Amino acid sequence: MQIAIDVNDNDIATKILNFLSSFKQEIKVTTSIDDINFSKNRESLHKIHSKVIESRDNLCELDTNFWDEMDSIIKNA
Repeated sequence: MQIAIDVNDNDIATKILNFLSSFKQEIKVTTSIDDINFSKNRESLHKIHSKVIESRDNLCELDTNFWDEMDSIIKNA
């Protein structure tokens, strides 16, 4: 599992990193400065997020009937 945390406050970021570092045997802590792939993935996620937000006027809420029908299709598959 991977977890990404954006922190704007350096003191809070330090506290989080110190806490996570106490799990030395169980986890590996990688910061965005250390990992080029993390930075690329972060940029990609931001682009996807921007596209979704920009096209929000094209989104609509799905009603209960839709979900009931989907549940039925999945159950009968």
